[in-house]
Amino acid sequence: MRVGLTSDIHLDPNDRNGKMVEYDGKRISQRILDKLNVLKECSKIFGDNNVAGVVDLGDLCNMLNPPEWLRNLYIKKFITYLSVKKIERLFLIAGNHGTDSVNTAFSSLNGMVYNQIKIEFINKKVLVTDGTFKGMYLSPYCPPIGDGIYYNFLEDGVFPHPYDVNDRSLLLIPSDFEDKILFSHMSIAGAKSFFGIDLDGENPVLLNKFKKCILGHFHKPQTIGNITYIGSPVFNTWDETEESEKYFPFKINREYKTVIFDIDTLELEYFL
Repeated sequence: MRVGLTSDIHLDPNDRNGKMVEYDGKRISQRILDKLNVLKECSKIFGDNNVAGVVDLGDLCNMLNPPEWLRNLYIKKFITYLSVKKIERLFLIAGNHGTDSVNTAFSSLNGMVYNQIKIEFINKKVLVTDGTFKGMYLSPYCPPIGDGIYYNFLEDGVFPHPYDVNDRSLLLIPSDFEDKILFSHMSIAGAKSFFGIDLDGENPVLLNKFKKCILGHFHKPQTIGNITYIGSPVFNTWDETEESEKYFPFKINREYKTVIFDIDTLELEYFL
Protein backbone atom coordinates (compact mmCIF):
# COMPACT_ATOMS: atom_id res chain seq x y z
CA MET A 1 0.00 0.00 0.00
CA ARG A 2 1.32 3.42 -0.97
CA VAL A 3 0.88 6.86 0.56
CA GLY A 4 1.72 10.27 -0.87
CA LEU A 5 3.76 12.63 1.29
CA THR A 6 3.75 16.41 1.69
CA SER A 7 5.52 18.54 4.29
CA ASP A 8 6.39 22.05 5.46
CA ILE A 9 4.31 24.09 3.04
CA HIS A 10 4.03 27.00 5.52
CA LEU A 11 0.95 28.70 4.11
CA ASP A 12 0.95 32.19 5.60
CA PRO A 13 -2.21 34.32 5.36
CA ASN A 14 -0.13 37.36 6.37
CA ASP A 15 2.48 36.82 3.66
CA ARG A 16 3.37 40.19 2.11
CA ASN A 17 6.29 39.00 0.02
CA GLY A 18 5.93 38.88 -3.72
CA LYS A 19 2.99 40.11 -5.75
CA MET A 20 -0.32 40.84 -4.03
CA VAL A 21 -3.37 39.70 -6.02
CA GLU A 22 -7.14 39.75 -5.72
CA TYR A 23 -8.65 36.34 -5.10
CA ASP A 24 -12.28 35.70 -4.14
CA GLY A 25 -12.61 39.27 -2.95
CA LYS A 26 -9.45 39.17 -0.82
CA ARG A 27 -6.04 40.66 -1.43
CA ILE A 28 -3.52 37.90 -0.79
CA SER A 29 0.05 37.02 -1.69
CA GLN A 30 0.53 35.21 -4.98
CA ARG A 31 2.93 32.97 -3.06
CA ILE A 32 -0.04 31.35 -1.29
CA LEU A 33 -1.61 30.42 -4.62
CA ASP A 34 1.76 29.27 -5.98
CA LYS A 35 2.28 26.95 -3.00
CA LEU A 36 -1.21 25.51 -3.39
CA ASN A 37 -0.53 24.94 -7.09
CA VAL A 38 2.53 22.90 -6.09
CA LEU A 39 0.25 20.77 -3.90
CA LYS A 40 -2.16 20.43 -6.81
CA GLU A 41 0.65 19.02 -8.95
CA CYS A 42 1.51 16.61 -6.13
CA SER A 43 -2.11 15.45 -6.03
CA LYS A 44 -1.99 14.60 -9.73
CA ILE A 45 1.12 12.47 -9.21
CA PHE A 46 -0.48 10.76 -6.20
CA GLY A 47 -3.61 9.95 -8.17
CA ASP A 48 -1.77 8.76 -11.28
CA ASN A 49 0.26 6.37 -9.11
CA ASN A 50 -2.63 4.86 -7.17
CA VAL A 51 -1.83 5.99 -3.64
CA ALA A 52 -4.42 5.03 -1.02
CA GLY A 53 -3.78 7.95 1.30
CA VAL A 54 -1.78 11.14 1.84
CA VAL A 55 0.19 12.20 4.93
CA ASP A 56 1.11 15.83 5.48
CA LEU A 57 4.09 15.78 7.86
CA GLY A 58 3.41 19.10 9.55
CA ASP A 59 3.68 22.88 9.23
CA LEU A 60 1.03 23.10 6.56
CA CYS A 61 0.24 26.55 7.92
CA ASN A 62 2.61 29.12 9.37
CA MET A 63 0.48 30.45 12.20
CA LEU A 64 -1.45 29.30 15.23
CA ASN A 65 -4.97 30.29 14.21
CA PRO A 66 -5.21 30.50 10.41
CA PRO A 67 -8.38 32.09 9.03
CA GLU A 68 -11.24 30.06 7.65
CA TRP A 69 -10.68 31.38 4.14
CA LEU A 70 -7.22 29.79 4.04
CA ARG A 71 -8.63 26.44 5.14
CA ASN A 72 -11.29 26.67 2.43
CA LEU A 73 -8.68 27.58 -0.16
CA TYR A 74 -6.67 24.48 0.81
CA ILE A 75 -9.80 22.37 0.36
CA LYS A 76 -10.49 23.91 -3.02
CA LYS A 77 -6.94 23.74 -4.33
CA PHE A 78 -5.78 20.40 -2.90
CA ILE A 79 -8.38 18.22 -1.23
CA THR A 80 -10.78 18.58 -4.16
CA TYR A 81 -8.14 17.17 -6.49
CA LEU A 82 -7.38 14.30 -4.12
CA SER A 83 -11.06 13.38 -4.09
CA VAL A 84 -11.12 13.25 -7.89
CA LYS A 85 -8.27 10.74 -7.71
CA LYS A 86 -10.27 8.48 -5.33
CA ILE A 87 -7.81 8.78 -2.43
CA GLU A 88 -9.23 7.34 0.82
CA ARG A 89 -7.48 9.12 3.71
CA LEU A 90 -5.71 12.39 4.42
CA PHE A 91 -3.66 12.65 7.63
CA LEU A 92 -2.65 16.19 8.69
CA ILE A 93 0.09 16.03 11.34
CA ALA A 94 0.39 19.03 13.67
CA GLY A 95 3.85 20.59 13.31
CA ASN A 96 5.59 23.11 15.56
CA HIS A 97 3.71 25.98 13.88
CA GLY A 98 0.24 25.96 15.36
CA THR A 99 0.42 23.01 17.76
CA ASP A 100 -0.52 25.13 20.78
CA SER A 101 -4.20 24.96 19.94
CA VAL A 102 -6.57 22.17 18.94
CA ASN A 103 -9.21 24.64 17.81
CA THR A 104 -7.75 26.06 14.61
CA ALA A 105 -9.29 26.29 11.18
CA PHE A 106 -7.22 23.32 10.01
CA SER A 107 -7.91 21.15 13.05
CA SER A 108 -11.60 21.64 12.30
CA LEU A 109 -11.02 19.44 9.26
CA ASN A 110 -10.65 16.49 11.65
CA GLY A 111 -13.36 13.95 11.04
CA MET A 112 -14.54 15.58 7.85
CA VAL A 113 -15.40 13.27 4.97
CA TYR A 114 -14.92 15.14 1.71
CA ASN A 115 -16.50 13.03 -1.00
CA GLN A 116 -14.82 9.70 -0.14
CA ILE A 117 -11.76 11.14 1.68
CA LYS A 118 -11.65 10.78 5.45
CA ILE A 119 -9.58 13.61 6.95
CA GLU A 120 -7.74 13.22 10.26
CA PHE A 121 -5.92 16.03 12.05
CA ILE A 122 -3.16 14.42 14.12
CA ASN A 123 -2.79 16.44 17.31
CA LYS A 124 -2.40 13.34 19.45
CA LYS A 125 -0.60 10.06 18.90
CA VAL A 126 -2.38 7.58 16.68
CA LEU A 127 -1.44 3.96 16.05
CA VAL A 128 -3.38 2.41 13.18
CA THR A 129 -4.07 -1.20 14.12
CA ASP A 130 -6.26 -2.46 11.32
CA GLY A 131 -7.30 -1.89 7.73
CA THR A 132 -5.33 -0.58 4.79
CA PHE A 133 -3.14 1.69 6.91
CA LYS A 134 -2.24 -0.84 9.60
CA GLY A 135 1.22 -0.33 11.08
CA MET A 136 1.30 3.44 10.64
CA TYR A 137 2.19 5.37 13.80
CA LEU A 138 1.43 9.08 13.55
CA SER A 139 2.61 11.62 16.09
CA PRO A 140 2.41 15.44 16.22
CA TYR A 141 5.41 17.68 16.77
CA CYS A 142 7.89 16.26 19.26
CA PRO A 143 9.69 19.18 20.96
CA PRO A 144 13.31 18.63 22.03
CA ILE A 145 14.33 18.57 25.67
CA GLY A 146 17.87 19.11 26.92
CA ASP A 147 20.41 16.73 25.42
CA GLY A 148 17.95 13.96 24.71
CA ILE A 149 14.42 13.35 23.58
CA TYR A 150 12.69 10.45 25.31
CA TYR A 151 9.04 10.00 24.57
CA ASN A 152 6.42 7.64 25.79
CA PHE A 153 5.20 6.70 22.34
CA LEU A 154 2.28 4.74 23.79
CA GLU A 155 0.96 7.33 26.23
CA ASP A 156 -2.32 8.98 25.30
CA GLY A 157 -2.50 12.75 25.23
CA VAL A 158 -2.79 15.75 22.99
CA PHE A 159 0.97 16.11 22.62
CA PRO A 160 3.95 13.81 23.28
CA HIS A 161 5.22 14.02 26.84
CA PRO A 162 9.03 13.85 27.17
CA TYR A 163 10.46 11.57 29.80
CA ASP A 164 12.78 12.77 32.54
CA VAL A 165 16.13 12.77 30.72
CA ASN A 166 17.83 11.44 33.85
CA ASP A 167 15.81 8.24 33.87
CA ARG A 168 17.83 6.06 31.50
CA SER A 169 15.48 3.08 31.91
CA LEU A 170 12.95 5.05 29.89
CA LEU A 171 15.15 4.98 26.79
CA LEU A 172 13.62 1.61 25.93
CA ILE A 173 10.84 1.65 23.35
CA PRO A 174 8.51 -1.37 23.45
CA SER A 175 9.64 -4.15 21.12
CA ASP A 176 6.37 -4.13 19.21
CA PHE A 177 7.44 -0.86 17.60
CA GLU A 178 9.99 -2.77 15.53
CA ASP A 179 7.35 -3.44 12.89
CA LYS A 180 5.82 0.05 12.95
CA ILE A 181 6.41 3.05 10.68
CA LEU A 182 6.66 6.48 12.31
CA PHE A 183 5.26 9.60 10.65
CA SER A 184 6.03 12.72 12.68
CA HIS A 185 7.55 16.19 12.89
CA MET A 186 10.80 16.51 14.85
CA SER A 187 14.49 17.48 14.90
CA ILE A 188 17.10 14.73 14.57
CA ALA A 189 20.86 15.20 14.95
CA GLY A 190 22.89 14.58 11.81
CA ALA A 191 20.60 16.57 9.54
CA LYS A 192 22.02 19.33 7.34
CA SER A 193 20.82 22.72 6.19
CA PHE A 194 20.74 23.70 2.51
CA PHE A 195 24.29 25.02 2.90
CA GLY A 196 25.70 21.95 4.64
CA ILE A 197 25.48 23.34 8.18
CA ASP A 198 24.82 20.81 10.94
CA LEU A 199 21.40 21.31 12.49
CA ASP A 200 20.56 20.79 16.12
CA GLY A 201 18.51 17.74 16.96
CA GLU A 202 18.11 14.69 19.07
CA ASN A 203 19.94 11.37 18.95
CA PRO A 204 18.54 9.29 16.07
CA VAL A 205 19.26 6.13 18.06
CA LEU A 206 15.95 6.75 19.81
CA LEU A 207 14.13 5.85 16.61
CA ASN A 208 16.13 2.75 15.71
CA LYS A 209 13.38 0.36 16.73
CA PHE A 210 10.98 1.77 14.19
CA LYS A 211 11.01 0.00 10.88
CA LYS A 212 11.13 3.36 9.09
CA CYS A 213 10.68 7.01 10.11
CA ILE A 214 9.24 9.60 7.74
CA LEU A 215 9.62 13.09 9.18
CA GLY A 216 8.81 16.71 8.57
CA HIS A 217 10.46 19.81 10.09
CA PHE A 218 13.78 20.19 8.26
CA HIS A 219 13.25 21.57 4.77
CA LYS A 220 16.21 19.95 2.99
CA PRO A 221 15.40 16.44 1.69
CA GLN A 222 17.77 13.91 3.29
CA THR A 223 18.06 10.47 4.85
CA ILE A 224 19.84 9.58 8.10
CA GLY A 225 19.84 5.83 8.70
CA ASN A 226 16.20 4.71 8.89
CA ILE A 227 14.99 8.33 9.02
CA THR A 228 13.95 10.33 5.95
CA TYR A 229 13.03 14.01 5.76
CA ILE A 230 11.11 14.55 2.54
CA GLY A 231 11.76 18.31 2.75
CA SER A 232 9.74 21.28 1.59
CA PRO A 233 8.88 21.79 -2.09
CA VAL A 234 9.48 25.54 -1.80
CA PHE A 235 11.94 27.87 -0.11
CA ASN A 236 10.23 29.49 2.86
CA THR A 237 12.82 31.88 4.33
CA TRP A 238 15.79 33.96 3.29
CA ASP A 239 18.03 31.54 5.18
CA GLU A 240 17.30 28.90 2.55
CA THR A 241 18.54 30.91 -0.43
CA GLU A 242 21.67 32.86 -1.28
CA GLU A 243 19.75 35.66 -2.92
CA SER A 244 18.90 39.05 -1.45
CA GLU A 245 15.87 40.89 -2.79
CA LYS A 246 13.43 43.41 -1.42
CA TYR A 247 10.63 40.88 -1.63
CA PHE A 248 10.96 37.17 -1.09
CA PRO A 249 9.78 35.62 -4.38
CA PHE A 250 8.24 32.23 -4.88
CA LYS A 251 11.08 29.75 -5.40
CA ILE A 252 10.88 26.03 -6.00
CA ASN A 253 13.28 23.89 -3.98
CA ARG A 254 15.12 22.12 -6.80
CA GLU A 255 16.32 19.39 -4.44
CA TYR A 256 12.72 18.40 -3.75
CA LYS A 257 10.82 15.69 -5.59
CA THR A 258 7.25 14.56 -4.98
CA VAL A 259 7.46 11.49 -2.74
CA ILE A 260 5.37 8.33 -2.55
CA PHE A 261 6.10 5.81 0.19
CA ASP A 262 5.30 2.10 -0.06
CA ILE A 263 4.35 0.89 3.42
CA ASP A 264 4.87 -2.77 2.50
CA THR A 265 8.31 -2.53 0.86
CA LEU A 266 9.53 0.62 2.70
CA GLU A 267 10.57 2.04 -0.67
CA LEU A 268 10.46 5.76 -1.35
CA GLU A 269 9.62 6.74 -4.91
CA TYR A 270 10.58 10.18 -6.19
CA PHE A 271 8.85 12.04 -9.01
CA LEU A 272 9.92 15.28 -10.69
